[in-house]
Amino acid sequence: MFKRLIVSHRMRRRVSWLIAAILILPFIFFFHATGRAPSRGPGGTAGIVFGKPIDWDTFQDERRSVQRQFEEQFAAQFDALGELLQPMITGAAWDRLIVLEEARRRRLQVDDAEVAASIRQLPELQEEGRFHPERYHRLLQLSGTTPQAFESRIRRGLLIEKLVSSIRNAVTVSDEEVRAAYRKAREARTASLVLFDPAAAAEEAAAALTEEELRAAYGAQLDTLRVPEQLRLEYAGLTREEMSASLQLTDEDIRGFYDTHPDQFARSDGTLKPYEEVREEARRQLLEERARQRLATLAVDLEEDLKVPLRFEEIIAARGLSRHAAGPFPAGASHAAGVPDPAILQATEGLAEGRVSGVIDTGSAVYLARITQRLPPRLPPFEEARGEVRSTLIRERARAKVRADAEAFRNRVANEPRLRFEEAALAAGIAPMPVEVRRGQPFDPIGYQEALNEAAFAVPLGGLTEVFDTPRGFALLRPETHLPADESLFAEEAQTFRPQVETERRNARLAEWLEEVRARAKLRSFVED
Repeated sequence: MFKRLIVSHRMRRRVSWLIAAILILPFIFFFHATGRAPSRGPGGTAGIVFGKPIDWDTFQDERRSVQRQFEEQFAAQFDALGELLQPMITGAAWDRLIVLEEARRRRLQVDDAEVAASIRQLPELQEEGRFHPERYHRLLQLSGTTPQAFESRIRRGLLIEKLVSSIRNAVTVSDEEVRAAYRKAREARTASLVLFDPAAAAEEAAAALTEEELRAAYGAQLDTLRVPEQLRLEYAGLTREEMSASLQLTDEDIRGFYDTHPDQFARSDGTLKPYEEVREEARRQLLEERARQRLATLAVDLEEDLKVPLRFEEIIAARGLSRHAAGPFPAGASHAAGVPDPAILQATEGLAEGRVSGVIDTGSAVYLARITQRLPPRLPPFEEARGEVRSTLIRERARAKVRADAEAFRNRVANEPRLRFEEAALAAGIAPMPVEVRRGQPFDPIGYQEALNEAAFAVPLGGLTEVFDTPRGFALLRPETHLPADESLFAEEAQTFRPQVETERRNARLAEWLEEVRARAKLRSFVED
């Protein structure tokens, strides 16, 4: 299901990059205290790795870090894919904890100087590009975290990075391997694409439906039709973008930032770029920095407002917050339309109606939130659910019929040697489409489907691939000619191609190594996605 939603080559490459890179995520600051309890689940033990219990708060720290990276990479698409990505996020968090324990078992070390250097580079702790100890201590106080606990988190992240980097960097690639990979990546095959679209059978499936079948399907789908508890909430806050839009910078401000941050505007040879050349970049960086500072100040101010305590509406008016509403959405959802950050859902989980959450600092925004309505779970009556049941049944029957047609077509062509492919297509009322298939590349009208692309190179010319389920319908290919890579272009592409091959091989080695470590770790997870 996940693969069917991610149909673009660009999106699939982004997912692949995340899976490979997730173990070496930079540390991200979170306001979260830690604790340990012997019970399983929230407040207790999240799971067992290498025979050692992992407490719930430690796991959640890692999971939030991973989720933030997914949100930044997918941006607007995260809302649509959020539920499907959650198991991946949980798995990646466990992988980081497994690798951390492996690093400890190997007795890898991160010294205090490395930790200090990493802390000084955190943008949340900088002001005008420089580390400010006062800001560090203020944020620690706000989060209820001690310097020792904070530095321990930094050390854990650096340990993971150190071990993962050693595994990846041990991989080298020879010139012949680069050439072989080039040939494979640049070869192509022309083929005839046969596509069976379920939409073509929908009308027939709809006409055949009876009232009795609809009611029987309703009775069989009660569990999936049941509507869980629903929530409505409202949240108010300011994002970094909103903060930036409200800031006014003078030319003196920008020039001062440029003068005090020469390393950020240096050329590769160490000389400083002229101010006029980088003025807009300096302005952008200064805006981001001041917006982060304003958000940190806002978080402290909101904490004080809650202590007074001021009412939700009073805080919004006093601080000029943007107010939004969302819902209804299922209680316990890890993601919901209209809610910009899962941290809002986490902060309101379990709150009584009307009660205001604590300050929600996501790093890119600061919010307060409250539940405005809780709607109890219910089972919709047949008439209300009729449309959904009917659509589901039509879709299932249309897909089943079209898949059977596709398999029958393939079997007929494969099992009747005297029957020409073109004749079989004509008899079935199908118009094969000419396509050119390359490994790792999309082709119209299918897009990128890895299994189908690879199958085009696996079967002999003139043969047929298996039937594949794609977002455009059930498809099969008949490869017809082979187009080898242009060897004359190899020298031109080698320098840019080598890093790609190295990255692929290193990621493959990392994935292979991670499977080995997972097997030894014998993870027992008590976390539900």
